[in-house]
Amino acid sequence: MSAARKTKVEQNAEELVQNLDEPKRSFALSLAVEVLWQAEKLRKTRREIGRDGVTVRYDNGGGQTGTRRNPAFDGYNALFKSYVLGLNKLEAMLGDAASEGTRAASTLQALRLEITPMRPSDGG
Repeated sequence: MSAARKTKVEQNAEELVQNLDEPKRSFALSLAVEVLWQAEKLRKTRREIGRDGVTVRYDNGGGQTGTRRNPAFDGYNALFKSYVLGLNKLEAMLGDAASEGTRAASTLQALRLEITPMRPSDGG
């Protein structure tokens, strides 16, 4: 894939694993792409849940209305579990390759911050 066609996620993933040797690098690259993708989806879903709430009103069109758990919340929880497992595996694979002060270390730190509990947003 040419550099011009790579997504930001792919570029960040390559920076994370650049110091690894093959074949570990190839596997770590695939994992890094997934973890970075999950991190972005978690951020977007957190904003959606912050805007809409953990519960949402529903109307099934047949006269039945009420409140139910926001489906985005269930999706968030499932994705979060996968994210934590993937992040832990990625950190184990990177080991010393992501030493303090490197771009890889900064990226890993940002990914770890995704594991902090949901907090209220300033803008809703």
